[in-house]
Amino acid sequence: MTALHTSTDSLRVTTIDDLLGLVPSLLKFHPEESLVLLAVQQNRVEVTARVDIVGVQTVDGVRVALAGVWRRFPHADYVSVAYAADQEQGWRALESLRLALPPRAGLCALHSDGVRWYADPTDDGTPYDARSSRTAAEATLQGMPVHPSRESLRASVASGRNEALVLAAWRRALGRRVDADALTEEAQALLTASPDLLTADQAALLTLALEQQEFIDDAVLSTCRQNAEQRLAFWAQVVRGVPDECAGLPWVLVGLTGWVSGDGALQVVGVEEAQARGVEDGWVRMLDIVNQLVLPPQHWEEMRLAQLVGAETSGDTLLE
Repeated sequence: MTALHTSTDSLRVTTIDDLLGLVPSLLKFHPEESLVLLAVQQNRVEVTARVDIVGVQTVDGVRVALAGVWRRFPHADYVSVAYAADQEQGWRALESLRLALPPRAGLCALHSDGVRWYADPTDDGTPYDARSSRTAAEATLQGMPVHPSRESLRASVASGRNEALVLAAWRRALGRRVDADALTEEAQALLTASPDLLTADQAALLTLALEQQEFIDDAVLSTCRQNAEQRLAFWAQVVRGVPDECAGLPWVLVGLTGWVSGDGALQVVGVEEAQARGVEDGWVRMLDIVNQLVLPPQHWEEMRLAQLVGAETSGDTLLE
């Protein structure tokens, strides 16, 4: 295949095995039952997108899930891998993608069952091992960690919760809802200090404060490229420090800080986890739009500035 480069030019792909070894590093987890799409311009991988294979079995399904990629890169060509145990399901997704793409776009399509890759439905398949490939090794050396699965990525944020401890802290914090001003003031002080370790009581307080529009706006708009990684660790602690069913709003901040810090996988997971808990906050809608439009984190500073200026001039949050 034609040599491809990642967006940093630091990793070079020259074979199918190279490609399949690199995809998990780009996603940060090993995909299963997924359609992965790479947009390529001038032999450079510009973006990597992933969707569940079951949602892209039709042309309409592909357009709903992935049209933002070719709207953003209208002159790109594409490489796509259907990861599916069911070969028919994999090739149906790839055919739907071919029909959905703009007419001039080139497409290199492969099916993988996890142990073999197939160039067409009649192919007997070529064995491969993504974990032992050259590109996987190089990506690891360059600090690109890979989780065994998407669930493992989610668990890297949410696991380790002491259920009895966080439930007791949550019940104590609920009694403070009646004094929203005092609760928000204390939460603001915690956000400003951003300690490396939070207690369950502090996590509960921060979660309840996120119910106040003023505080969640400040938590979002005070996030920038310089503090995004630290804020990601901070909000991940909050997710682990409250009962799972109450963690929707902290997951919003995990998604936001994941995006701004360049962790697109956590961005998507954060949105999905928040939506699964019924969160309908405007910032969730914004992140969902960011996902649909495939916007890079470089857009955040401009968006953040526009929202700060808008809030100052109108007195309202732009997303209300």
